[in-house]
Amino acid sequence: MGENYALDVPKEEHPGRDEEKQKLLLQLLFAREKSSDDEYLAYRFLSQAVFDEQGVLQNGEALLLDAKEKYPRFFKPEVSLTSPALYQKETVSPGEKPKLSYQERVALYERDRETYRNYFQR
Repeated sequence: MGENYALDVPKEEHPGRDEEKQKLLLQLLFAREKSSDDEYLAYRFLSQAVFDEQGVLQNGEALLLDAKEKYPRFFKPEVSLTSPALYQKETVSPGEKPKLSYQERVALYERDRETYRNYFQR
């Protein structure tokens, strides 16, 4: 965490763009946490964000915690391919496919082809 987010654009070149730069910094903050809608979160938390004179976000970690608490649906939990729940037959009923991204399906195919065939073979 502890990263500083800042954009270096001279104020003389683009007057009135401070708010736009601040919104972009917030979008970057939320995008790095893999939010599904970083633009909306940046819009919602722009009024709560604190920036210093150089345009560096000061309360980014607090905003992230608040966003994850208020809008948990925008932050997907990370799925571990080594999770036993993925391989337990009780978690997926027969005929039902587990919801995996393409990359997760490829990793499952490379790791355990038999399980992959049980779930995804047509």
